[in-house]
Amino acid sequence: VAGAGHRVLLHGWNGADGSVRAGLPMAGIATANSVAEAEALMARHGIAYLPLEQLSPALFALLGLRSVFGLRSCVNTVCRMLNPSAAGASVQGVFHPSYRLTQAGAAERMGWQALTVIKGGGGEFERLPTKEVACFGLRGGAGWEQTAPALVAESRRLDDGARDAQMLQALWQGALSDPFAEAVVIGTA
Repeated sequence: VAGAGHRVLLHGWNGADGSVRAGLPMAGIATANSVAEAEALMARHGIAYLPLEQLSPALFALLGLRSVFGLRSCVNTVCRMLNPSAAGASVQGVFHPSYRLTQAGAAERMGWQALTVIKGGGGEFERLPTKEVACFGLRGGAGWEQTAPALVAESRRLDDGARDAQMLQALWQGALSDPFAEAVVIGTA
């Protein structure tokens, strides 16, 4: 998406598993320490990642209460509604299908114009290309729904793919061919 000229700000927290953050440099995505730095990185590279602990230490601390109480709170959902760069369009992944309309309704009340919400792998905005996906959200500030068809017939789980950072980098740069992984990237974009 950034390569097509659209500024992209990834933000959030990926839990205790550091593999997502570790893979960002392999994809040419720099990590920002502030909203201002994220804006500068997007101006230079088209894309940046802003960790929640840098964006909002208070929200990050609230997320940390999960380890104290042993359960998730609504803070996870609230964090999905953050829009630190005032983007004109947003994407969100949710784990629970019923949250798709809830998130779209919240965005509509906040005056957002463009949002796409899907039930993604692990609650992330990541498409499984072997299945059709129901998309919900806003277009022009009004509710919108669409079903996108499956992209490939191969049956594979999202987490069955390459985990080696070098392989991921080769895939991202087009040096490695993996039709399923490519469909994940293209279908998610």
